[in-house]
Amino acid sequence: MNELKRRSIETPQLWVACGRPWYDPVYRDRCRARAEYRRSIKDQSQIATTRISNDLHEQLLTKDTVSFRKTWKNKINKRRTAVSCVDGDTNATDIANKFAINRLSAGMFTK
Repeated sequence: MNELKRRSIETPQLWVACGRPWYDPVYRDRCRARAEYRRSIKDQSQIATTRISNDLHEQLLTKDTVSFRKTWKNKINKRRTAVSCVDGDTNATDIANKFAINRLSAGMFTK
């Protein structure tokens, strides 16, 4: 994967250095390197999804509900909750200003 990423970065640089030719082996190499890197990212994502599905399936087959719930919670149910109200303010700008005032008064950073 690192090699593919390196090639996907280097080949466009070479293509630009050659004057950005459209019908040239340098252009084809650039396109091929980019496609291979994107394909590897997609494949890695599918492998991770399959692994999660297999883990959950195995735990369901063994009727191990505790492990199933732990796996589900750790791998699937990762929700981040945003704070919607701070000291009665719901506007993001007001919340950010209160945070900055709090940090300034505590001496965390200066203006």
